Amino acid sequence: MLYYNKKKSKKNHYIRILSLLALIVISIVSPRANAYTSKALNIVIMPFAKVTSFVNKSVNTVIDATFGSKPNREMVGQLTQKNQELQKQVDELSFLVDQNDYLKLANEFYNNHSAIKANIILMDNKNAFDEMTIDKGSKDGVAIGDIIVSPFKDDQDNVVGALIGKVTDVGLLSSKVSTILDQKYNLSFVHSKTSETGIINARESNLLSGYMINKADIEVGDSIYTSGIGGRYPRGLYIGKVAEVGESNDKLSQLVEVESPVKFSRLYEVYVLKGNNTNVENNEVAE
Repeated sequence: MLYYNKKKSKKNHYIRILSLLALIVISIVSPRANAYTSKALNIVIMPFAKVTSFVNKSVNTVIDATFGSKPNREMVGQLTQKNQELQKQVDELSFLVDQNDYLKLANEFYNNHSAIKANIILMDNKNAFDEMTIDKGSKDGVAIGDIIVSPFKDDQDNVVGALIGKVTDVGLLSSKVSTILDQKYNLSFVHSKTSETGIINARESNLLSGYMINKADIEVGDSIYTSGIGGRYPRGLYIGKVAEVGESNDKLSQLVEVESPVKFSRLYEVYVLKGNNTNVENNEVAE
């Protein structure tokens, strides 16, 4: 039985060899058959080629990792660490410059206005910044209705108070503030050049959206102040600049977007203006 299998195995081997030789001869004699011969040879050779390619790739990877790229990786790591250190220094310097500019504004504002300086000790937890708590209360002279502002330099280089909100509740040592981002309240404003009034009825971050009661000649960059209408805020508090002007879908209303200079996500210090102290000159809002 074993002898028979051995003979049969040799016979199959000889047949495969003869078949390959026949394919080679046919490919030489007939160019048309050459394509079929190539396909047959590719089928036989392909598995060996794939194995060889895999082995070569694996060997090259091991050699590269061991000898070639290790110094490069170390250099890249050092450069990355150095870049992170430099970026940290740039961020720290930028913070110091911004802080220095703000301190100059705050000092000038404090010296020129009757205001109470306060720190924010709590922001609302909805990330809308529509409410905050400050560390000054009735003990410090704060009362319901007092105006909250942040120092800001306008186009005429005057340091004024950009509107943040108003005090709505007072304790002995702290007070709650409703900001201009509070969606519960509309905010009436006046255009500085034409004295035409409008209403802010939507907020997103420091971008305030609204409409004009009557259409007016408004341009991007124009200043917007509180109008005093409605009694929530006195007239003449600086709100921001016009960022965009458009029309409603029905073409009946003039839409405006106003950008507040107050960065609510960065606030840590504010100023309390007593009562109806408007902190701006009368001629800044056209009469």
